Amino acid sequence: MKFKYRVSLLGTLLLLSVSTICLWLEYKTLYRRHHPSTYRGEEHRSFVKLSNYTSDLVYQPHLRNRPHYKLVVVSLSAAAYYKRRSAVRSTWHTRLKSWNFNRAFDQARAIHFFICFTPRKSRVKDDLELEAEQNGDIVIFADQDKYSQLPVQTLTALDWAHSQFTFDFLLKTDDDSLVNIDEVMRQLEGKSRDMFGGRVYRHRHPGNEQEKQWVAKYHDGISEEYREFAPGAGYILGWDLLARVLAHSSDVELTSAEDVYMGEVVGQLGVPITPLEGVYPIWQEFCNQSEEGSLPHWTIIHWLDPPRMVRFWERLNKNVAGCTKVDRTRAEQQTKKGAFSRN
Repeated sequence: MKFKYRVSLLGTLLLLSVSTICLWLEYKTLYRRHHPSTYRGEEHRSFVKLSNYTSDLVYQPHLRNRPHYKLVVVSLSAAAYYKRRSAVRSTWHTRLKSWNFNRAFDQARAIHFFICFTPRKSRVKDDLELEAEQNGDIVIFADQDKYSQLPVQTLTALDWAHSQFTFDFLLKTDDDSLVNIDEVMRQLEGKSRDMFGGRVYRHRHPGNEQEKQWVAKYHDGISEEYREFAPGAGYILGWDLLARVLAHSSDVELTSAEDVYMGEVVGQLGVPITPLEGVYPIWQEFCNQSEEGSLPHWTIIHWLDPPRMVRFWERLNKNVAGCTKVDRTRAEQQTKKGAFSRN
């Protein structure tokens, strides 16, 4: 009896041990799936070292099929900017959906996500999570939602996309940018996956009038001329270059201007900027180049408030200049004053 009892006890212990191991492996798999940036090896550890910062994934859409994409688009968005995200969904995001629908599953495809960070206010946080569940196009990370964190938030977004999908190119843009997805795809034809594309800014420094709204106000006191960079309104990274950027980012000192920072990282890697046509970092510049009834070539128009984005989209889709006479007049006035605003 004692022998049988011992055998039974040992069998029970063995069964419990196996069950515990299985549960642990299942937990590790699930955790890895929902916290992909935690398991990125040396690249992720260097990324954490870069900022003394950890960004846990709070929410991401359920992604059933993950084909190879021609283009992944990530738009940084503040948690409270529901109206901006709604404007994007009702404008160029609809074109991206129809662009995919009209192509076979195994052909070039594109996908778009908003990247948000958990706000401090619980009500906004709850609203954001509800919006994410309803629309399936928001990825949420746990961190302070501050402008000064833009470089780190951008790297977080790029790291997430690189860990979740395989693709040829990634377009980083903002929630107030109007994107011509057909024109983006056209300009990517025949391009290398080691490219960095965008509008080229050269000989810029914090004292430039045009940058005071975005760079000088938030910058860390650097007075020398910046390395050439592409404005954050929209720039493109090839898959191969993106892997190098994530690995090298820990060797570059952070600044609070994410586009200047990205230009420094890419510049140190020896990759020149491939010019993208039709990128307007401010909508007023687009209007200043428009004549009544004319339609300038455009790829990205930035700094649009939601009503203006919808109005531009409706007019541009009718092959009519996006800027009304009121828009052009306001743009001309602000250009003369050297001050720009959304309104």
